[in-house]
Amino acid sequence: MLRNFEFLKIGHQGILKQFLITFLPLSVLVGGVLLIIHQAESKAERGAISINETRNVDLQAKIAANDFNLIKSDLMFLATENELQSMLNRPGGTTETLELRQAIAKEYFSISQQKQLYDQIRFLDITGKEIVRVNFNKGQPSVVPDEKLQVQAKRYWFKDTLSLQSGEVFISPLDLNFERGKIEQPLKPMIRFGTPVFDSQGQKRGIVVLNYLGEKFIQNLQKENSTTLGEILLLNADGYWLKGPKPENEWGFMYENRKDQTFAKAFPKVWQQMATTESGQFQTAEGLFTFKTLYPLLEVQKAQSSTGATRAFDSSQGKVDAKSYRWKILTHVPPAILNVRSQSSFKRLLLFYLVMTGLIGVGSWLLALSRLRRQQADTELQATFADLTAIIDNLADGLLVTNTSGQITRFNPALLKMFHLGDIDLKGKDSKEISQAEIADLVKQTHKQSREIFTSEIHLAKSRVGQALATNIFKEASKDKTARWLGSVILIRDITAEKEIDQMKTDFISTVSHELRTPLTSVLGFASIIKEKLETNVFPLLSTEDRKLQKTIKRVGDNLNIIVSEAERLTYLINDVLDIAKMEAGKVEWQMQPIDPSELLDLATNSTAGLFQTNSLELVSEIEPGLPQIVGDRNRLLQVLINLISNAVKFTESGSVICRVKRENNGVCISVIDTGIGIAPEDQPKVFEKFRQVGDTLTDKPKGTGLGLPICKQIVDHHGGRIWVESELGNGSTFSFIIPTTESDQKTTANLNLDALVKQLKEHVITTNTVLNQNHKMILVVDDDVNIRELLRQQLENQGYNVREAKDGVDAIHQIKTARPDLILLDVMMPQINGFDVAAVLKNNPQTADIPIIILSIVENRERGYQIGIDRYLTKPINTEKLLNEVGSLLYQGTSSKKVLIVDKNESTLKTLSDVLQAQGYSVIEASDPQECINKVRSVKPDMIIIDSIFSEEGDLVKALQFEKELENVFFVMLSDQ
Repeated sequence: MLRNFEFLKIGHQGILKQFLITFLPLSVLVGGVLLIIHQAESKAERGAISINETRNVDLQAKIAANDFNLIKSDLMFLATENELQSMLNRPGGTTETLELRQAIAKEYFSISQQKQLYDQIRFLDITGKEIVRVNFNKGQPSVVPDEKLQVQAKRYWFKDTLSLQSGEVFISPLDLNFERGKIEQPLKPMIRFGTPVFDSQGQKRGIVVLNYLGEKFIQNLQKENSTTLGEILLLNADGYWLKGPKPENEWGFMYENRKDQTFAKAFPKVWQQMATTESGQFQTAEGLFTFKTLYPLLEVQKAQSSTGATRAFDSSQGKVDAKSYRWKILTHVPPAILNVRSQSSFKRLLLFYLVMTGLIGVGSWLLALSRLRRQQADTELQATFADLTAIIDNLADGLLVTNTSGQITRFNPALLKMFHLGDIDLKGKDSKEISQAEIADLVKQTHKQSREIFTSEIHLAKSRVGQALATNIFKEASKDKTARWLGSVILIRDITAEKEIDQMKTDFISTVSHELRTPLTSVLGFASIIKEKLETNVFPLLSTEDRKLQKTIKRVGDNLNIIVSEAERLTYLINDVLDIAKMEAGKVEWQMQPIDPSELLDLATNSTAGLFQTNSLELVSEIEPGLPQIVGDRNRLLQVLINLISNAVKFTESGSVICRVKRENNGVCISVIDTGIGIAPEDQPKVFEKFRQVGDTLTDKPKGTGLGLPICKQIVDHHGGRIWVESELGNGSTFSFIIPTTESDQKTTANLNLDALVKQLKEHVITTNTVLNQNHKMILVVDDDVNIRELLRQQLENQGYNVREAKDGVDAIHQIKTARPDLILLDVMMPQINGFDVAAVLKNNPQTADIPIIILSIVENRERGYQIGIDRYLTKPINTEKLLNEVGSLLYQGTSSKKVLIVDKNESTLKTLSDVLQAQGYSVIEASDPQECINKVRSVKPDMIIIDSIFSEEGDLVKALQFEKELENVFFVMLSDQ
C-alpha cells in the first residue's frame, strides 16, 4: 500500500489534474440540474397559487348568489304570512288588529333572532309609515314600540319597492345605512330587500323590507376565502372599494371627499382589463389579480334595483338594469408573497448546491487518490489471480466450477486428464456434456441451495474410480441481506488406490470371517452335543448326595453354557462383519415388498421385549394413525429397528425408550428416543462410521464391533432413505430414519402378506405328501471338513436318521449314482468341484432332480442356489433346531415339489410374487388370463397354483383344473383384495 503522505502531494502523478477533470463537470452539472429544479418548483408553485385563488373567487361568488336567494325566500315568506294577511283583510282600529300586529312582531322577532342576518325587519303601509319593526342590535333583536316607529315615505328604497308588482323584489345597492338623515356610526353596510304586500282583494297595502347586514356578507367573504395567500377585495360597478385594503379607501361613493378613492385609480391597467371582462386572472408588477363578476339581480328571480341615493331623503335616479348591478370579487396576491416561496426554494437549493459542491470536491479528491490505490490493487490482484490460477492448474485433484445454470465457469487440467477429454475448453458448456452422468447429478443436487456437502463415486477413464465432493458457493451476506448463491464447486480425487486397499481389507476381513465360521461351527455344535449328552445321559447317573460332585456338575454346565453363549456372540460379530462386506460389494439379496410400518414396529418391540424386562425400562410406542405402506426388505428394516432399540436399551440405565412412527414429507419416519447418556456433538458424525466406538475406549469397555449403525445406514441408504441422530450429552439420543412411500394401485401386492403366503406353501408341502418311515431315511452329508461331517452325523443320528458322508463333490456324485439318498446336505466351498456345481449336476439329471438339497455353507449366495433349484439355503454356524426342522419338512415331503403357477392380470402382483418365491427356491411360471393358465397347466404340471379370486370365478376355472389329468392333488391358493 502507498504511504498516506504520498497522497497529500498535490502534484503527485497529476492528482490535481484528475481532481479538476472530475470536479468541474460535476459541479456545473449539479448547478444546472438544481437551476432546472428551481424553475420547475417556481412554476409549479405559481400554478398552485393561481388555481387556489381562482377556486376561492368562484366559491365566494356562488355563496353570495346562494345567500341572496335565501334572503328572497325569507322575504316572500314574510309577505304572505298568515297574520299579516289577516290584519290586512280586517277593518282598522279593532282589538283583533292589535293582536295581529303583536303576532307579526313576534314572528319578526323570531326570524331576527334565528337568522341574525337582518339589521331591521319591518312592514310599512302604503303611506310609508312603519306598522311593525324589529331591530337587531348588539346580537339581540328587539321590537320597536309604536311611539318610535317612523315614516319612511321619502326614502328611495320605499318608493322603488312600492312601485313593484306582486312577486317582484327590490334589491338596493350595497351602501351605508342612514340614521336620522346621517350615515350611521360605526359604519353599517346595508342591502335592503323589499317586496310589495297585497291583500286578498289584490289591493297593494304596503311593503315588507329586510335590511340585510352587508358586514355579514363581507365577513363571509373573508372567512370563505381563508386559504387565499393575498387580500380579498370587493368592488362595485364603478370600481369603488366596498371591501378594500384599508378602511379609509372604502365607500368612497358615499362621501363627497372620497370620490377619487377607487380601484381604477390605484390599479388603472388592471381595472382597464377587469372592467370589460367577466372573470379572469392577471399578473402584473403589482402582483397576481384574480376576479369574477357577480350579478345579484340575475341570481335572484324577478329582482329589480335602482341607482339609490347618497343622501338620506334623496330619490334614486331611476332603475338599474340587471347587467349594470354588478360587483367584482377579487383577490390580490402581492409580489412579496408570490416570491417568498420561490426565494425560499432558491435559498434551499443554493445551500444544497454548496454542500454538494463541497462533497463533490472531497469525493473528486478521494477519487483521484483512489485511482493510485486502484492501480496498485489491480497489480496485486493480477499477481494473486496468477498465483491462484497456478495453484488450481497444479492441483492433483480435478476441479469443476459451475454457475447457477449449471454451465462450467472454471476447470483445471487434472479434470481433463481424469476423464481423458484432451485439450478442450469446457467454459460455457453444460456440465451434462461431461461423459459421466454422476457429475450432472451432483450439480443438480447442489441446486437445492443448501450448504450440504454432497459426495458420489464416479467412474474415471481407464477403469479408475474417483470420489467427488460437491457443495454450493455463496457470497457471504451483510447483516441486512441474505447470502447470494453463485453456483457450485466440485472437487474430484482419484481414489483408485484407496479403493483397492479398502477392497483388500474387506476381502481379508471377509476371508478371515468365513474361515472362522467353520471351526466356530464345530465348537458351537459339539459344545451343544456335549451339553445335551451330559444332561441326558451322564448327570442323571451321578450321585445327588455328594455336594462336591454336584458343585462340579454345576460348574461344568455353566462352563458349557459360557462356551455356547460366547460362540453365539462371536457368530453375531462375524455376521456383522460379513454383512457390511456384502453391502459394500453389492452382493446383498434384497426382498422388496410392501410393508405396514406399524406391523414392523410391533415385530421389533416383540423381539426386544425381554431386554426391557431385564433392564427395568419402559417401552412406549407412538404410532400415527392412517400411515401409508412402504416398500422394502422386511427383514433388513426389522434389523435396523431392532439394532436401534437394542442400542437405546444398552445405553439407558433408567427411564424409557419411545418408538415413534409418523408420516413426514414423502415418507414414513421412525424414531427411537431414549433417556440415556447421550452423545457428545463432536462424536455424532462418527457413529455411522465403520468400527467406530464413541466415548473413551481406554475406560469404557466397547459394546460391540462398531458395525451395527454403519450396517443400518447401508440398509436405509439402499431404500432411498436417510438416517440421522440428534443427541445432547446427558439428555439422551434420538435416532431416526425415513423410508420413502410409493403409491401403488388397488390391485398390487399392497394387500398381500408375502411371508404368510410362503409359510402356507411350505406347510402344504409338509401336510399333503405321503408320510414315509422317517427313521429309515438316508441323508448324505457332503463337506470337505471332517469335523463338520462328524458333527452333522451325530446331530442327525440322534434324530434317528441314517447318515452317509462324502468328502467332496466328486465323491458325492459317485455315491449318489451308487445309492440314491433321500436328502442331501451340501457344502459350497470344496476342492475340485464346488457345491453349486454339484447341485447343478444333480438338478439337471432327471434321475436325481427330485432329491431335496439343503446347502450348508459359510458363503451366502442364496440367489444363485435357488436359481439352480436347491430347496433350502442355511449358513454356518449351524442352527441345529432350524436345520432339523427343514430336514424334517423336506423328508416329509418326499420329493422336491417346487413348481408354482401364478395367475393374475396385474403385472405388478405377478412380478412381486415371482421375485419372492424364486428367492425361496421355487420354480415360478406366470399366466395373465384363464386360457393361458389352462395351457400352461397342461404343459408344465405345476405342484401349486396361486390364482386371483376373480379368475377363479370365471367358468369354474378351479373345478376345471382339478379334473385335469395328474392335477388331482395340486394345491390352490386364492388371492383376494379382502
